[in-house]
Amino acid sequence: MSISMEKLLLQHLIKSLKSSIAALRLEKGDSMHLQELERHVSKVALLYALKSNQYKAEMGWFEALPFFETLAASYVDGFDGAGVNFLVFIDPNIPKQLYFDTEVVAFVLRHLLDNALQFTPAKESVLLEVRSKQGVNAHKEIHISVTDTGNGIDKRRIKEVIALETLEKDAAMGLAGCYYALKHFNSDLKIATEPNKGSRFSFVLPLETQGGMSFPMAPELYIGIYTQDKSLFGHTKLLHHYLLAFGVAIVSVPTLDAHASLSRCHAVFMLCTDPKTVPFEVLKQSYPSISMIPLVKSSDNIRLHKRVYTTYMTLPLLPSTLFEQLQLLAQGLSKEALVSHEQEQEAMKTLSQTKRTDPYHILVVEDNMINLKLVQVVLKRFRFIVDVAQNGQEAVDLCQVQQYDLILMDIDMPIMDGVTATKLIKSYQIQNGLPLTPIVALTSHDLVGDREDIIAQGLDEHMPKPLNISRLELMLEHYLGYDFTQEVAVL
Repeated sequence: MSISMEKLLLQHLIKSLKSSIAALRLEKGDSMHLQELERHVSKVALLYALKSNQYKAEMGWFEALPFFETLAASYVDGFDGAGVNFLVFIDPNIPKQLYFDTEVVAFVLRHLLDNALQFTPAKESVLLEVRSKQGVNAHKEIHISVTDTGNGIDKRRIKEVIALETLEKDAAMGLAGCYYALKHFNSDLKIATEPNKGSRFSFVLPLETQGGMSFPMAPELYIGIYTQDKSLFGHTKLLHHYLLAFGVAIVSVPTLDAHASLSRCHAVFMLCTDPKTVPFEVLKQSYPSISMIPLVKSSDNIRLHKRVYTTYMTLPLLPSTLFEQLQLLAQGLSKEALVSHEQEQEAMKTLSQTKRTDPYHILVVEDNMINLKLVQVVLKRFRFIVDVAQNGQEAVDLCQVQQYDLILMDIDMPIMDGVTATKLIKSYQIQNGLPLTPIVALTSHDLVGDREDIIAQGLDEHMPKPLNISRLELMLEHYLGYDFTQEVAVL
């Protein structure tokens, strides 16, 4: 379709919608339908402005954390009412201020979340992620994605929407608007989708930043994590990521039955489906100095138990809520309690520092011996200890006896593929209260949409083969904090 034809189509659509709105107002019709038509007009108008090069960006500095948290919080009740599990990860390391057109970011995110709310069935999940990453030339990038485990979208339908061949529905108009709005700012809306498995929409914003990080480091605390039901494992994984980002020590609490690990905790975060089934009074008698804090999907789940639980948090977690709770825990600890942990904390610090002067321990999972040898040579150049597995099952077995700093995972392998192995490894770590090891897909899949497909299936990042050394260094710096100013071993 030519540009002129597109503009004529959009102009006609705007005129038709405005006529419908005027008629509806005259008849004092359904207010909900009226609001829907008005939203549709705004989307068509934005798309027309973008396609005709008439859109004027309203660039400016904005506070990143409140912007993303407020937007995410506005969807909690909607997802809860629809019976959809809503998960949120907003990177605590996000810069305080970003320079961009907030109207565009809000438009894109709201449309993607509206679609997820509309098309994701009950008991399925939607994940909103906002992550701060280091881009090329030391520039910060904000990586944003909305992933659902719904019904997926026909890929032919997506092409029709982008080509402006199907615009009669609000969802189609909004998706086209997102695509062209991001194009206007030299970004791309990437879509990975599979029927009956779900979809992942993602985009990257290279931004100017200022003001440092949104949070200081959290107080030095030992936090136990207990998960009552496997349906909450997604929230458990994100809680691990949050606490690690805040620099908090995580203690494995596989069971609340007087487990020895409880004695090391300042507090235990209990992800609960039913708080009244947790033996709270018994635990408080055995461990009176430990704060027991339930994390529940709705405050309704805890109101009947306020006499028992004086503090609780609701899911999905937002970073400012969690950080505030960590600060309150530190303030509430007696001086004696802090002193009693001081020696252990110092010992843990010393151990951590000692480990970091030793080589990092990396697992490479690869069935092609030539590729495996190449990866080993490159990684040993950085003085890493490298273990190898030739299929997913070997990787799962190794991860149950060794905690790795990073795993490079091939996808297509015999016996067990990389996606299945990743899910089993992360499930084992969550169930046993272990830190989650970053798992990066090391694969020849490097077509448009492959990265989104792989990340949507549970891996943390995607790196195409053959290895690019500069890209590998960025990945190692991001996940390991590796210092490339160190002397590098000669090959």
